[in-house]
Amino acid sequence: MSNVKYFHDKVPRIPRSELVKLREGLLVGTACDKGEVFVAMMQKGVDAARELAKFYDYIEVMPKAVYAHLLETELVKSEKDLEDIIRNLVKMGEELGKIVVATGNAHYLNEEDAIYRKVLINSMGAPIP
Repeated sequence: MSNVKYFHDKVPRIPRSELVKLREGLLVGTACDKGEVFVAMMQKGVDAARELAKFYDYIEVMPKAVYAHLLETELVKSEKDLEDIIRNLVKMGEELGKIVVATGNAHYLNEEDAIYRKVLINSMGAPIP
């Protein structure tokens, strides 16, 4: 459905209403720094992020190095602020009884599969990393 019915602006998407209908057997995580929970934590604070996080099955956090671009572009002002965001995500997960998963933003297992990620990213108009 995301590739056929809801494909928009070069990105496969699925409306939350459809995800809710088809959710049985799925685990839904909060995603990376572009996910709504992280963005809310970064821009609006713990309370806004907590409300959004209730929808998810688990909270994702990554190593600080994965978030380095947020410091470089000044979306996050300091390394201390970034550490606070990560710490608050972990604490929020504990308070909500959600599993907190440390991920690495990995997109492929075998190095030779990197080309597929590059094709996907390029197809969405982003420069090939």
